[in-house]
Amino acid sequence: MAQKSSKKAKSSKNKKKGPMLSPQTRNALIAVAAAVGVLVGGWWAYMKLTTIPPPVLAETAPERVAEYLGDSRGFSRLSIPRREEFLVEVAYRFENPQERAAFTSALRQMTRQEQETLLDATFEVFQVHVMDLADRYNRQPTPRARAAFARQASQDFRQIQSRLGGGGNPEMSMGEPFREFVPQSSEQWQRMLVTRTTPTERARAQPLIEEMMKQEREQR
Repeated sequence: MAQKSSKKAKSSKNKKKGPMLSPQTRNALIAVAAAVGVLVGGWWAYMKLTTIPPPVLAETAPERVAEYLGDSRGFSRLSIPRREEFLVEVAYRFENPQERAAFTSALRQMTRQEQETLLDATFEVFQVHVMDLADRYNRQPTPRARAAFARQASQDFRQIQSRLGGGGNPEMSMGEPFREFVPQSSEQWQRMLVTRTTPTERARAQPLIEEMMKQEREQR
């Protein structure tokens, strides 16, 4: 009996140890982990070394600011909150009519690739705000509160449009150089949203967007 219990204890100990990795397998795993570490570290170093820091706006000509905004190593690599801050700083920097016209001209001179880089990076900022507004709209307790929230969101959006639009003067409008990229109908907007958002994001934003469109139709 003593011998049997001793054998059982030994077999249970052996089971707990589990399969052992061979030296070759262990060395291969270490090599893979080291390679991944080198790749991640190399990528981080590459991004750090090649990323262009934001220019000091007060000391930078409109042409250089436009170059930074369209450079794939510049504005688009900032965090989304920092992108928003920088866009606000740019809007204030070029409030003066003469400088605004010069900056708008510089935006117009950007290559198509530069304009697309800027628009993609800016859309991500806009998307974060839309999702936040949609979540807040969906949390409103009553239909009346949701309608009031959507009305205020539309007013805020129109104010931003007016500020960047140069009062209807194309030479002063920061959006005019990108007119060909901006959807001109609700169908085009829907196609753009489908390509740039996930089904979950669209489901979250749909109630707010539908309410805003409904109010817009009623005002016509």
